[in-house]
Amino acid sequence: MIKINKNIKACLAGNVIEWYEFALFIYLSSSVAKSIGYAGNDKNSWINLILVYSVGFLFRPIGAIVIGYIGDMYGRKKALLYSVLMMSLGSTLLALIPSSEVVGGFAFFLFFLCRAMQGLSGGGEFTTSLVYLGEEASDKTRKLMSSLSYASAQFGLLLGAVIGSLLSYAISTGVFPLWSWRVGFFLCLPASILCYVLRKSVIDDNARSVEKRVSPIKHYRTVFSGYKKGLFSVFGINAFAQTIFYAFSFCVINWSLSQSESFEQAMSLVGLNSFLLLVIIVIIPLASLVYSTKMSTKSLKYFFIAIVPVLFVLLNSRIIGGESASLFLAFAGACIIAFILAPLPNLYHNLFPYEVRSSAVALPFNTSAAIFGGLSPVIIIHYISTGDIFPVGIYLSVLCVFAIISLYLVVNERKLQSKIL
Repeated sequence: MIKINKNIKACLAGNVIEWYEFALFIYLSSSVAKSIGYAGNDKNSWINLILVYSVGFLFRPIGAIVIGYIGDMYGRKKALLYSVLMMSLGSTLLALIPSSEVVGGFAFFLFFLCRAMQGLSGGGEFTTSLVYLGEEASDKTRKLMSSLSYASAQFGLLLGAVIGSLLSYAISTGVFPLWSWRVGFFLCLPASILCYVLRKSVIDDNARSVEKRVSPIKHYRTVFSGYKKGLFSVFGINAFAQTIFYAFSFCVINWSLSQSESFEQAMSLVGLNSFLLLVIIVIIPLASLVYSTKMSTKSLKYFFIAIVPVLFVLLNSRIIGGESASLFLAFAGACIIAFILAPLPNLYHNLFPYEVRSSAVALPFNTSAAIFGGLSPVIIIHYISTGDIFPVGIYLSVLCVFAIISLYLVVNERKLQSKIL
């Protein structure tokens, strides 16, 4: 029986908080927009708000550079502690932003700064925990244990969806005042403090001795000169993974909620999204076990990647008849996403040796998140709003090809692990 020790639990807790916060904004975005004086139900208002929210993604590479370097030079523990501190600070400040009625347009600027801070923390939190989970596990359990990074992220999304939808309903019906959206973000503070205490008390790893530490410039020169193919592979694979995540879990649900004509319709969408997240949470560890067997072939991964654009187009087009058909395709889409995400943490782990792994995973991962995670919602919502979904399928198909090329370029893992800096 596989045991999840205290170190792993403390590591997963930060993932849950990070993605809880992300989902919370999705469901409370209209309330946040009203508070900062940026409300509106038209397409342009939604796209502009998402553009500002995407500011956090633009700051992720900076956070990746800083926290990734700390993880490699000073140990994973310090990197995880710093990331959860910044995450809690960003969420707390977001909850404390004064309304536009008090400070006018300055509220929008403060929102911008909070998103930047959250982006800096996000640039180190998920990838450092992903790396740490793989290093904490044994060779036999690494695929399963490292896959929990994505499973815990989905669990955070589920918590955010439930709490966010309840708060959104209470605010929209007048049961709660508009400022109540802040409560959801305040909940991040005690959770982050608890996570910090857990990480400080149980996580322990070997940091480099002072004489072995090098400057950031020298460190990243080593990363770029020795691991070009690995960096490109992480960038390309994550570009597609980020986009399908936003296509299914963010764009479609968020836009549909904004266009809902009744509470029953909105709750139906929330229920569907929660069900799909539960499916992904359950399937990810099971899929990692499948990849641990001889069935783990690149052809299987290619199949699951290539089918996503077709599924997305079918799921969102009007040619599908009946709710049962749509539910089946949504369930199939959730399973495919789980099978795509499950092997990625172990793949990233094997691409780089310990000495550079934190930086080498964080930088390309968060750079692709900044580009595709920030722009994909704008592109996808634009075409969803016009009713022309097929360009989205083309967009996803191009990223499919990019991901397949990236997988093809994955070099021999044992040679990479045996490299000596």
